[in-house]
Amino acid sequence: MQEAKRMQAFSAAIFNQMEQHKNQLLKKGIKVIDLSVGSPDRPPAPHIIEALHRSIDNLLNYRYPLEGLPRLYQAVAQKYQERFRVSLDPDKEILVLMGTQDGLAHISLAYLNPGEIVLVPDPGYPIYAGSVFLAGGEIYPLPLLPQNNFLPDFAGIPEKIARQAKIMWLNYPNNPLAAVAEREFFQQATAFARRYNILVCHDAAYAELAYD
Repeated sequence: MQEAKRMQAFSAAIFNQMEQHKNQLLKKGIKVIDLSVGSPDRPPAPHIIEALHRSIDNLLNYRYPLEGLPRLYQAVAQKYQERFRVSLDPDKEILVLMGTQDGLAHISLAYLNPGEIVLVPDPGYPIYAGSVFLAGGEIYPLPLLPQNNFLPDFAGIPEKIARQAKIMWLNYPNNPLAAVAEREFFQQATAFARRYNILVCHDAAYAELAYD
């Protein structure tokens, strides 16, 4: 069976390649410090494990959820208000997913039409580009260079590209560059997106990582 042409844009995932390389080294008896995938290597806190144990005995947790738990949506809204001073409507502005990969992959399918342009940081998390390919869109790379503190240069985006762009991906603190962005940068990004009516998708996976 011939695969769809869109699949020609994909190759083996970098994480799979790194895992295979690690396993080859381990077979040779070489000690490896694995910094490839951000999977936790420590157990959750005891009170979380206890809560999970209690939830096993709750038969309501075995139902097929259609909308999720209202108190979860309310807790997320409260978290955003306390942490970011952002007011969200729990009923309309919060979506609970199976995982971040799920949301990152599907947001392009929800908003992108074939041929539309997405501004993607380079380098960037692979799913940003992958989701664009799946939706039939086109990528315009935003180079993250040291001379610009690893931030995209909005002034360097051609006017024609900016007017055609539908989505712009951002990711700070950044993976894989570990760069951070100040409030001024986000103000510039917001102004740029409003000027050209671009949907900003900020993958804030590392927002809680900071050093005093």
